[in-house]
Amino acid sequence: MFTKLFLTLCILILPTVFAVSAPQWVPFKTDAYSGHQTLTTSSNKSIELFWSVDVAANQVEFGVASKNGATWLALGLSESGSMQGADIWLGYTDPTIGKFVLEDRFSPSVGAPILDKKQDVTLLQSFQTAELTAFTFKRSLTPCDLSQDSKIETEVPNHFIFAFGTDNNFNKHLPGRNGIKEIELIGNYFTNINISEADQKNSTIFNMVTKKIEIPANDTTYCYTLYDLSDMDKSHIIKEVPVVNSPLLHHLVGYLCDTIPANITTTEPICNVIDPITQLSDSDFQNTCWRTYLLWGKGGEGRTYPATAGKPLGRSAYGTQYLLLESHYANPELLTGQVDVGSGLELTLTKNLRPHDVGILFAGRDQDVILLEPGNSSQSIYGRCGLQCTEKGIPDEGLTITATFFHMHKRGISGETQWIRNGIELPPLTTRRYYDFNFQISQNAPLSQEKLMPGDTLITRCTYDTSKDTKPVRGGFTSDNEMCINFIEYYPVAPLFHCTDTIDIPAQLNSTVKDGLFCGITKNG
Repeated sequence: MFTKLFLTLCILILPTVFAVSAPQWVPFKTDAYSGHQTLTTSSNKSIELFWSVDVAANQVEFGVASKNGATWLALGLSESGSMQGADIWLGYTDPTIGKFVLEDRFSPSVGAPILDKKQDVTLLQSFQTAELTAFTFKRSLTPCDLSQDSKIETEVPNHFIFAFGTDNNFNKHLPGRNGIKEIELIGNYFTNINISEADQKNSTIFNMVTKKIEIPANDTTYCYTLYDLSDMDKSHIIKEVPVVNSPLLHHLVGYLCDTIPANITTTEPICNVIDPITQLSDSDFQNTCWRTYLLWGKGGEGRTYPATAGKPLGRSAYGTQYLLLESHYANPELLTGQVDVGSGLELTLTKNLRPHDVGILFAGRDQDVILLEPGNSSQSIYGRCGLQCTEKGIPDEGLTITATFFHMHKRGISGETQWIRNGIELPPLTTRRYYDFNFQISQNAPLSQEKLMPGDTLITRCTYDTSKDTKPVRGGFTSDNEMCINFIEYYPVAPLFHCTDTIDIPAQLNSTVKDGLFCGITKNG
């Protein structure tokens, strides 16, 4: 393996301080804070969050206030939006000492967070009455120990989770008393992706949403809906919003097609029931479309693209005529009578074309060369996107990465994509320290990140927990199989769209992939 090289750069960025608009009931002074956001729980209860960042001092100060009769109030950082792996700061009055305390906690799984071994927060002020709980505190942007703490990002938005309760039982909050919010503390990330007034005037909505689907009582069902783009002039997708109308929906994938796959029309979806052992479907339909184009995973959010790039739709540089929407339903409890009245993606299109087309690169490990041993709480597999592929499929000017999307199934616990250039390891392209199957959120790339260049090598590691399995786990389509994929979103669109070079193929798989190498390169980009 390569030796990791860590380099810390301290850049002096002074926060812009201005008086934020705050409710009058907030008990602490807010005029020294540079940022303010109202956090809304899933039952429309509000929590007020304030912050100021001092990058030079490696410090951030937060103020939190709630007028919901809460006896405890919690704010946290999460890579994915899940409690799993979250860094949580919990404020409450400890009845044993009769004082308000702020505790630095860590959530190793979905459940009550545990006390950190090292308390890395400093309580500054606290206020608590029968209806109000509020406190201010500070902590480092990058703590010394990241095993139970999270780095607070300054170049990309952070996923904050929050919750409150009316008793001091932290095992579980009641429904409607929690939420998640993506917040940019400083910087111009959101400014860079704001939809301009010109785009808004020229925008239209394309609803790529399925018709009603009756979901069978089967573990895994894949449904496909075809959209004809042959009469559509080229537009750019500048925003994607998921439309989810079934709790059984596991993921959505849009594929580009040159021709219509056999046995499908543009009027009705066609569904396949997948056998978890043989991976065979119960119909003759085969997805022959060639390029991954749109993505959504369970728990995921929408996407807004940078002002310099958009995802082409219609008669585009790809030269494709059709778009195939794949809807995967996972029904492990074999529920009957389940109906999806219509799920998919709401796409905002503009004819005010941007300078660059966005593409997606499939990196990681192909599912037909995945085999996991049972009874192992932590085992990793690797997939390499080698220089043999990137030298041929990436243009000389390189690729600007906009986001990455890690995808595994229920056994996935963590993942990372290492980045090698000329034998030297750059900072990881993607790090997912804690993966949660139910929260598959894209990870935004910093605006200052290096470009992906021809000759670079990417090594994707996926780590799994098979401690509850008694038989080997194969890769495959069902949620009970496994996958190891990092979908890398970038611009300008490049010929390379699939890059997997497996470096430890189990011999017993008898893989048909020659030497484990697969470079998907298209002639027309």
